[in-house]
Formats: sequence, structure tokens, C-alpha cells
Amino acid sequence: IAGQIFSTYILMQKNDDILIVDQHAAHERILFERLKSKLRNNKKIAQLLLAPMVIELTYQELQLALENKNLFDKLGFIFEDFGNNSIILRSIPYKEHVSDEKELFLQMLDCIATYSGKLDNSLKLEEEALYQIACKAAVKANMKLDDKEKYELINELIKLNNPYTCPHGRPTIVKIHKSEIEKMFKRKV
Repeated sequence: IAGQIFSTYILMQKNDDILIVDQHAAHERILFERLKSKLRNNKKIAQLLLAPMVIELTYQELQLALENKNLFDKLGFIFEDFGNNSIILRSIPYKEHVSDEKELFLQMLDCIATYSGKLDNSLKLEEEALYQIACKAAVKANMKLDDKEKYELINELIKLNNPYTCPHGRPTIVKIHKSEIEKMFKRKV
């Protein structure tokens, strides 16, 4: 690892190539694969909140949440009906880098409302929900990473079967060969 630029991209050199890694896309792929693996192996992905959070919902949102409580539980959103069109949220699937647990829950509710009945099966709905969770929980662009965080991110990324794109298809890694750089500087024609 050669460094980080724009607090967004990790620079690496491998032989005659420069690799530029988008830290958000890379972390998103890592989290997606980790969450997907846990879900497929029926492992719990919920992380308890230090302080449970009361979230007020519309009547329709509350009904949708209660109708899909098993899916929410499976995805790591543990909540209970709290009365007066509200719930008490006790856990979310991934806490690190999530700044707004309420927003994440409401986004999942929106995802379920949008895709419920439109996708071929529940596995596709679960995957779409995992995409959203991974995106919200991943390190962001413009976030300075220390050396340890950069190394951990790269080490996790290279262990994946598909480290080259985020779950939405954006590239995680771009490779530039030394000859391309030499052409830019008119060292080679």
C-alpha cells in the first residue's frame, strides 16, 4: 500500500501496476459478502444497540414492519411494537460506520415496501436489503483511514471470490500499468 488520496482511494503498487481501490465500494463488497454468508448459514447478524431507540412510524409503516417482522429479525433488526404507531429498535445488523440507526431501519422499511411482491422470491428481497445495509454501513468517501484500517480493508477484499465490484456493480479496483503512466509523461510514445 502506497497511501491514500482524497481520503477516498487507497493506492497500491504491484509490480508494474498501480492499483487504485475505492474504499467505500471495497468495504461495501466485504460487508455484503460477510452479511450474506451469515444469513445463508443462519447465523445471527444482529448487533445490540447500547440504548434501544424508539422510532415513530405511520400506521401503514408500522403494519408493514409488523407483517415483515420475521424478515427484519433475520436481517438483524430486532424491534418490538411500542404502541402509538412506534417501535423500539433493539439491534441493527452492523453498527460500525452507521451514523443513524433510525435512517437505516426506515431505509429497510422502504426497501421492503418497494420490492415486496415485485421480486421473484424472498431471497432477492433479502439480497437487495443486504445491498442497502452494506452500503450504509461501509466506510465513506472522504473518510481518512489509518494504516491498519487500509491494510485490513485490502486483506479482507483480496480474500473474496469477487473483489472487483461492489454489490451494485461499480468497480472496487482500477489498474493502471506503468506504460500508461509513462505515456502520460511522454516517456514512451
